[in-house]
Amino acid sequence: MDTITLVDELIDDGQRLIDSLSGDRIPVRIACWVKPVEEDRWSLFIGTPLIDQKGAAQAYREVYRILRGLGPSWVSDSDVKLVGESHPITKEILEIRHRFPGRGATRSRRPTLGGIPIEEVYVYPLIAQSSSLFLGQRKLKRDVKQIDRPEDFLLSSEDKLVVRQLMVQGISEQQAYALIFERRQKGVQRPPIPAGTVVKAWIAAHWGDSPGDDPNPLLRIEADDGAHGITSKNDTDPV
Repeated sequence: MDTITLVDELIDDGQRLIDSLSGDRIPVRIACWVKPVEEDRWSLFIGTPLIDQKGAAQAYREVYRILRGLGPSWVSDSDVKLVGESHPITKEILEIRHRFPGRGATRSRRPTLGGIPIEEVYVYPLIAQSSSLFLGQRKLKRDVKQIDRPEDFLLSSEDKLVVRQLMVQGISEQQAYALIFERRQKGVQRPPIPAGTVVKAWIAAHWGDSPGDDPNPLLRIEADDGAHGITSKNDTDPV
C-alpha cells in the first residue's frame, strides 16, 4: 500500500510550532513527522525534557497552548506526540541528526523507529538552544511596535459560530479562520511599547553560528503589562 503523503502544509506548520515552542522557552531536543505502519496518518513527535520535568499532562497543556496560539494551522492537537529525552524515538532521531550534521531536514524510509513499525520519518533540523539566550532586563532607547499575543488567536464562542456559518457556505475551515483573524487585526490598535520602558529580553535571532558572533542580535522583549515586541540589541541599554 502506498504511503500517505506528508503535505507541505503540515511540514510548514510543524516548523511554526517548533519555532514557537523555542520562542516560549520550551526546549525541543528533536522533532519529526512519523508515518506508523498501522496508522493512516502522520504524527508529529516532539522530544522535550518538559515531559520528564513536569509530567505528560502538564507538558501537553503547555504545548497545546502554544499550538492554539498559532492561529489557523494544519497541525491539530491529536497530531502531536510528546516524548521525553530518554525515549527510544528521541535517541534514534538524535543518532540520525548526528550522522547527517549540518544538513537540513532529513527523510528516511526505515522499518522501525523506537520499536514502532513505520513506513517513513521526516526529521526537522533544529536550532541549538541555550539558557544563555536570556539577557535579563534591558531599557528601550526608542518605541517598539507590539507584536501579536497568543490570546489574540483564541476563538470566542461567537467566533466559532461564525466559522460554522462560513463553512456551511462552502468556505474551508482554514479560510474561515483567516477571515476572522484578518477582521480582528483591523480592530486591534495597540500602542507601541514606549522608550524608557524596562523589559525582559531574549535573543530571538542572530547572524553567525552562535549569539556571541553577532554584536547586534534581534531581541524578543516583554514588558510588565504583557506587551511583546521585537527590536535590536543596539536599541536597548542594560539595566
